[in-house]
Amino acid sequence: MNGSKRQLSLAQQTGFNEVTEKEVIELLVSHEKELSNEDLLELEEEQEAKESPCTFPTLTLAKLEIILESMRICSHFIFYLDPDGEHNFNFRNGLENLCSCYKDLHRQKKGQAKQAKVTDFFKPVPQPNEPSASSTSCALFRKKTISQILYQSLHLHS
Repeated sequence: MNGSKRQLSLAQQTGFNEVTEKEVIELLVSHEKELSNEDLLELEEEQEAKESPCTFPTLTLAKLEIILESMRICSHFIFYLDPDGEHNFNFRNGLENLCSCYKDLHRQKKGQAKQAKVTDFFKPVPQPNEPSASSTSCALFRKKTISQILYQSLHLHS
């Protein structure tokens, strides 16, 4: 049995019944050819696409705010449409419980997005135990320089 017939037989034994001998020969011939740079790049891109994890859309702070606002609107609709106070109370409590995971996530993302103060980026000037005249004037010079920088940067951006 020659190589292509043997390959065809193996393919059919493993469940690839629609494979023809012509396709097996084409595949074997294609592997004998040297790959071009374009072929190599294409194979590399395919491999990277297979290896890279699927990305799912993430819940941004804006999307979470839309979700929470939609829940508030829904709660208000029920309050105005259903005159039964007990139903309203039960619905609101149930909705609050269901939305708690989104509220927690919203709090976390809001905390992460909180803008840092400009003073958070400055380190305090270490003060020696017994300040000498030169070290005191140096610290005063640094403070003045930092305040001047802050003043200038604030006026440049306004």
